[in-house]
Amino acid sequence: MGNNFSSSPIELLVAATRMGNLKEVEKLLAQGADVNEFNLTSTTALCEACDKGYLELVQVLITAKANVNLATKNKCSTPLSLASQKGHLEVVQALIAAGAGVNTADNKSNTPIALAAYNGYLEVVQALIAAKADMNKADDGGTTPISGASFCGKLKVVQALIEMGADVDKADNEGRTPISQASFRGHEKVVQALIGKGADLNKASTTNGITPISYAADAGHLEVVQALIAAGADMNKANNAGTTPIEMAINNNREEIVEALKKAGAKWIYSAPPVRV
Repeated sequence: MGNNFSSSPIELLVAATRMGNLKEVEKLLAQGADVNEFNLTSTTALCEACDKGYLELVQVLITAKANVNLATKNKCSTPLSLASQKGHLEVVQALIAAGAGVNTADNKSNTPIALAAYNGYLEVVQALIAAKADMNKADDGGTTPISGASFCGKLKVVQALIEMGADVDKADNEGRTPISQASFRGHEKVVQALIGKGADLNKASTTNGITPISYAADAGHLEVVQALIAAGADMNKANNAGTTPIEMAINNNREEIVEALKKAGAKWIYSAPPVRV
């Protein structure tokens, strides 16, 4: 039984595609293999080719009438999502030219542009935007491409999205904006780019009331704290628990950040200032 499955036309087609065997793929197609059939792992030959970045195979499969919008059954990943996530620019361009849906999301609600943005594939992001991809479309958690790229520190992608008009203040389901994400992760250059676009420096999370400077102070990112101070962030805005940025830094023994906030005039409610500043 196992041998029959492994030697079925679709299994052979997907396997040949996975190995990049163009001649074998062409042979199997000529013999009548169904280009849009799923194999036992719930994928198609085109999805496999797009994931691997095999442009010539992608073109052959598209010519053989492969459905460019047929997603894998397990993750609902379209060929375009797979290619975008791996940064296969020429494959992405071929799929777009063949009519692939640029805003179709997978089962985690990630669109192709979101996957490319999170992974830092600038040219893929640009190609998708040129094809009218929605750069502000959020996933189920409310994360937009620019927010995800900010969290991951993908500066060039963030800059490109800013230039193309992405919403720099669109918050996720917990109220975290792109600058909050970048501040939490310590991506100072991304923070600077968002500041330059006029991002809201004081927008707090809706779940805990933490602002960008509090995120940075709590996590120990001195350069981010300094950038936010210089840009005029509110150093005394407390979170939902009533804790200010300097108090968060004190609680986590962030001595340099405590010093920077103190010099900038930040306040705390302790009976005495921290002794090591």
